[in-house]
Amino acid sequence: MLSKSVKGEFYRSKMDDMPRIYAMIALIICLQCSASAAEKIRIEIDSSWGGLGEPSKSNLIIHGDNGRFSADGKRIKPELVDELLRAVDAPSISAPELGNCGTTPEWLQSNFVPALEEHERQKLSEFSKDQIDLFREHFTQPSFAQQALERHFNSGWHTDDFPKITVRILRSGRELLLSSSSQHHLMLPWGIHSSSGEVQTYNCEVSSALMKLLPSKFTNRSRLDWRGLRYYLAEQVMRSIEPEWNALDTEAKIGTEIRPITERYKLKKTAISCLASIDLDKCGWNAELVSPSLPSGMVIGIGLPFDHNKLIGVEAFLSRADYFSNLVRSVPWLAEWEREYPATKIELRFVRDRSLSTKALQSVIEDLKKHGNSLLANRINAEANEIAFVEIETTQSCWSRWLVFPNREVLLWHFHCDPVLRWSASEFKSWDYFGWRAVGAVISPEGKVIH
Repeated sequence: MLSKSVKGEFYRSKMDDMPRIYAMIALIICLQCSASAAEKIRIEIDSSWGGLGEPSKSNLIIHGDNGRFSADGKRIKPELVDELLRAVDAPSISAPELGNCGTTPEWLQSNFVPALEEHERQKLSEFSKDQIDLFREHFTQPSFAQQALERHFNSGWHTDDFPKITVRILRSGRELLLSSSSQHHLMLPWGIHSSSGEVQTYNCEVSSALMKLLPSKFTNRSRLDWRGLRYYLAEQVMRSIEPEWNALDTEAKIGTEIRPITERYKLKKTAISCLASIDLDKCGWNAELVSPSLPSGMVIGIGLPFDHNKLIGVEAFLSRADYFSNLVRSVPWLAEWEREYPATKIELRFVRDRSLSTKALQSVIEDLKKHGNSLLANRINAEANEIAFVEIETTQSCWSRWLVFPNREVLLWHFHCDPVLRWSASEFKSWDYFGWRAVGAVISPEGKVIH
């Protein structure tokens, strides 16, 4: 046991060490001091948006020194200012990176369900197990997610949407300008202009730090939230797996009902979707069917209503498909063209219970009557149930629409590009139809323009 004198000496020794301890603590604190603590800083933020809708603008000026900052009379936490300064001072990032945006492998695993539900606007219980497994396999794979992230930022799409943010930072006599007008999420990439030059960076931390400084309703603030990146990742994943996803969706919902069709035809494309086209304006099963019994360039484009979980029109298709395909193939000049140009895509349409759908029938009748061809319009109306409606695509952007009558005469209705198969556009009297050309010319089975 220590004597009183020894104890006293011990405590005096400890007390003598206190100044040194305090000095060490002060040093540690100083080393951790914010970069902004000893600087006079001014941050001017201007944000604007224009496009379809009411234009919007917001401005914010943050200023202060010695670690005390404010904007519009409200105190700004110095650590938020520091976060932005560190982000703009960081080395530039030349391409988007998952980890930099907070999307770690663990994040991918914990977010695939909300990502799927948000993107598809459906609950997880509404998808088949195979669909869920397919999406999870791709979304949670870091390498695949990285590729999806890069595709999102490298896409060249542009809409009527014009965001812009500029940030002017003044600190200790130095000036730096941060700017972006990117439509992509997080408004990446950012341009950073300073006295030392100009760089471009995909640093997600710039967007995140800036967002934290802005009021909740500040123009373009929502674009800077990295958490919204989840939706865009899901979008890129869905684009890459769309054919397989749609096939699984089709099998889960109507696989049994379409089995009589898939036993005779192979599904080239398939989806349960809502489409608006020249002959279709409803939700249902939309597919392209091929068969060894058809010419290599011929497909059947089918659209059957799917209402209250019931598919309508399977029996009608099975009973009439051969009639329409044989009718199209029996036209001598068209068969000759197909043999000479096998890469031509000939799509025979079938909607509900006929080839020339009710919608297409109404459109062609109105079009012809409007341009003085009532006799032809009346003929089409009388024979509509037996007419084959065909779309022919010679290249990706050159196409034409035809009606094949039961007697094998063919009406050219629409076309885009010149020539139109074996005819020059100048051989027809045509008119504008929503940016392409419309015609009311009838061609004989042998390929002669009748009228």
